[in-house]
Amino acid sequence: MLHHLNELNFMLALAPVVLMAMVAASSWRSQAPVDRLWKRFNALTFAALVCALLGLATQLSVSEAPGVIQSGLGDWLAVNTFGAWVSLLVQLLGTAIGVYSSNHLKGEARQPVYIGALTAVLAAVHLLLLANHWVVLIAAWAAIGGAMHPLLCFYGDRPFALLAAHKKRVTDRVADLLLIVAAALAWSETGSGSFSVLWAHIAEGHASEALAWSGVCLALAVIARTALMPVHGWLAQVMEAPTPVSALLHAGVVNLGGYVLVLFAPLLGVSLAARWLLVVFGLVSAMVAGMVLLTRVSQKVHLAWSTIAQMGFMLLECGLGLYLFAALHLLGHSLYKAHNFLNASSTVGECERKLLTGEARNSGLSMIVAVPVALGIVFLLRAAVGHETWPWWWSAVLALAWAPILWV
Repeated sequence: MLHHLNELNFMLALAPVVLMAMVAASSWRSQAPVDRLWKRFNALTFAALVCALLGLATQLSVSEAPGVIQSGLGDWLAVNTFGAWVSLLVQLLGTAIGVYSSNHLKGEARQPVYIGALTAVLAAVHLLLLANHWVVLIAAWAAIGGAMHPLLCFYGDRPFALLAAHKKRVTDRVADLLLIVAAALAWSETGSGSFSVLWAHIAEGHASEALAWSGVCLALAVIARTALMPVHGWLAQVMEAPTPVSALLHAGVVNLGGYVLVLFAPLLGVSLAARWLLVVFGLVSAMVAGMVLLTRVSQKVHLAWSTIAQMGFMLLECGLGLYLFAALHLLGHSLYKAHNFLNASSTVGECERKLLTGEARNSGLSMIVAVPVALGIVFLLRAAVGHETWPWWWSAVLALAWAPILWV
């Protein structure tokens, strides 16, 4: 019975990849009426959403302690509980962004390309969430970047959009190279590219310099993919893309770095240098970006700097070993940022109305108040988790990261 549930679980997890790939292949250069393409998109994305929901329910019921379940494809693909949650989130966001886009892009000439690229991104993200091998992970992440490029360049007559997309492409290629080096180091140590083999190797107590350097390369690749300082420029400059593309990028694609770090927690556990890189880059990005966003007057640019700050905070949590916090942060930030981008036009209109009527208020906390409030929240969490597992200096670091966000 359990074997059949495992097979069903894997098929449900794989279904969104297949369905989204089908839409991408049939829409990219289609000459069919745009309304028909959007109807097909909505039908298949909703079907994929149902599959993701059923897959999560099955994953939670297959064992008393849901973890990684091997697929029928050897060591290449596997299902895990956190990946199932993220898969449901990604498909929910993809469905909502698609419905929004069908109205937002009415009259645009390149809608078939947009539909094809959007569904290609969703298919590649779902594939990354199933990755149990270095080759699959690297290929899926590279495919996500490739599929995002036509979306970021949707308005080909905007030079700043093209420049930002070019910067992102260069950053992605550097991240791909770092991932390949990380894979080569880990593969040479274990003799296999399978993550399951790597986790078992680490669990047996085998920690080596090769694995430590593999963790460092992985951390640097994630820092590049999540646009932390000093490689953050492209994320703040892609605002000339359509608003739903910004929502997809900030609420879904950029957050994948957090998922990869949670997945690779065992590798980070044997690489102290990698964890310190995440702490330093994450803390600096969270604090600086949290303050810079206060000076931005454009709503979308403000949200872009907010994403940089939140990504810094998420990587800081991973560097400190707070993987549960990072997972919850990823899920919450994705929903929060998607809502903010898709609601950006309404927010701008409301702000203009309040300024004209004199109703505008500064609802944020002052920095003098924000610091002790952040300290209080963090120490309450420390008491709830347990003093033994949470050193006092973690509280100070997390409070410094939270203070600029509360200040906003």
